[in-house]
Amino acid sequence: MEVVERISYMIDTLQKEWLNCIAQLEDQHPEESTLWRKVSQLIDDFTDENETLRQLLVHEVEEHVYWMEAGKTNAFDRLTLYRRPISIASSMQSYFFDEVKSVIMTSATLTVKDSFSFIKNTLGLPKENVNELKVESPFSYSKQAQLLVPSDFPDIKQEEEYIDALSEFISMLTSHVNGKMLVLFTSYDMLKKTYNQVKPQLEDLNYALLAQGVKGEQRTRLVKNFRKYERAILFGTSTFWEGIDLPGEDVRALIIVRLPFTPPNDPVYQAKANELTMRNENSFQKLAIPKAVLRFKQGFGRLIRTKDDRGLVYVLDKRLVEARYGNSFIRSLPEIPHTYTSTDEILSITSDFFEE
Repeated sequence: MEVVERISYMIDTLQKEWLNCIAQLEDQHPEESTLWRKVSQLIDDFTDENETLRQLLVHEVEEHVYWMEAGKTNAFDRLTLYRRPISIASSMQSYFFDEVKSVIMTSATLTVKDSFSFIKNTLGLPKENVNELKVESPFSYSKQAQLLVPSDFPDIKQEEEYIDALSEFISMLTSHVNGKMLVLFTSYDMLKKTYNQVKPQLEDLNYALLAQGVKGEQRTRLVKNFRKYERAILFGTSTFWEGIDLPGEDVRALIIVRLPFTPPNDPVYQAKANELTMRNENSFQKLAIPKAVLRFKQGFGRLIRTKDDRGLVYVLDKRLVEARYGNSFIRSLPEIPHTYTSTDEILSITSDFFEE
């Protein structure tokens, strides 16, 4: 840390010298005033970055977690430093809720098993003077959609076998859906491996395949390109679970590759889980499941966007049915027919659904 302080001091000194130099140049060459202003701004920006770096490396803030990450290629010459609060509850209450007369918070993904408790605790909502209202969906999910879970898929932990089965399932599904599909991953690594495996098969089937992060395209451009095709599949992770609107024929089938649990090595999750454990509370029940359920609901919501939409949701993670906590996910969804059966039977159900 002493080295960081020393470098920071040197940068501060250099900044002052540069600004003095710019001031002299402005007096000598006033006709270049625009250039001097730009240089001064760059120096100020560099100074701000130096201060940010010093705050991250030297000045530890209580109730925050710190970590660094390398890029996707693990190139350690390109590191990103992070600082995040372990909880935003106290800040939200002090700086927001206590300062306003009223707040209306609305979203389709605020409840877990019909309860607002998790989101209220997360956001620091006061226990008193909070009115809750759960409004029924305007969509008729029982007629517009079905939830299908294949019973013969490999265990999610057997990654190589699982990716083989996933790639084969996507290829087989194309002729039964005969339209656009959105596939949501929780891991970019699995997305990329599946993309490389399934792409040659889809080219033979005259299907376009687009994927987040593979060719460096931004989400907006990917979605725009996806809309251009009549037969296409879009692979997405992270931001594709929310905030994209693909109504009607833009998505006929939604595949959720696995239940979206936060990775246990996520620094913020680890810190929150440790706090719960210290209070003798079950971090899996109190934190992991509610977070995953809300994420699951967000992903599920990519399918039915209007009253006229129809489609199928495939969850390729048997834990939804076989694990005791799977009911927490199903109970948090709208009332929708769900089936747990073989892949062959699911393909048959798919054909019948889209022939109606």
